[in-house]
Amino acid sequence: MNNMEIPPAGENGAEKVEKAKVLEMLRTNGFDHPETRELVIKWTEQQEALVVTSRDTIALNIERTDLYLATGDIKGAKECLEDALTQADQENERELQDQIVEKIKNLSTIDTSKDGADDEQEKIKIFEDTSRKIVEDLGYKVLENDGKWLTLEKDGYRIQIKHFIKPSESGYNKGRISAIGIAKDDMEDIWDRDGNKKFKSRDEGANKIFKELVDVLN
Repeated sequence: MNNMEIPPAGENGAEKVEKAKVLEMLRTNGFDHPETRELVIKWTEQQEALVVTSRDTIALNIERTDLYLATGDIKGAKECLEDALTQADQENERELQDQIVEKIKNLSTIDTSKDGADDEQEKIKIFEDTSRKIVEDLGYKVLENDGKWLTLEKDGYRIQIKHFIKPSESGYNKGRISAIGIAKDDMEDIWDRDGNKKFKSRDEGANKIFKELVDVLN
């Protein structure tokens, strides 16, 4: 999606919308998809309802950057950060200024001369960044994030995931994940597309992690 515009806020008493779900929907369907657009609107309304101070407004603009990145709209992400930087400068928020400048520098490493993320390396970079953000928002520590391989840690569990930018017929439920392993102490359970079996562990914590990650990454 190009030139994605985050809609203005409004009153909404709906169930809380998780940012991780919004990012995954954007990455999968783009902003023009009706269900995705509705989810973005609800998330935006809920977040803006929490804004109290000017610092909150700046922080929310920084958060919105991830939504642009999930669609591959690097230009939109930079413009969002630049707006936040202007606000931070006006409010003399030095700490936020430093954070924003660093984010802009990181975005500047990506060639924005193309429309969206046509270049394969740009796509991979965005894919890695979006995956990292999604799992970090769910409380996972990212140990390794190398293209299709993602190594995580949470609650004593170590998780390795092999996933791709696009869904596949051989992926889990025809999705992006082609293998996932969850280990803790002497317990290790693995699902991979070669075995093509449903994941079921004797460890309920592992089952919960599997479902949680499949929901947002697959």
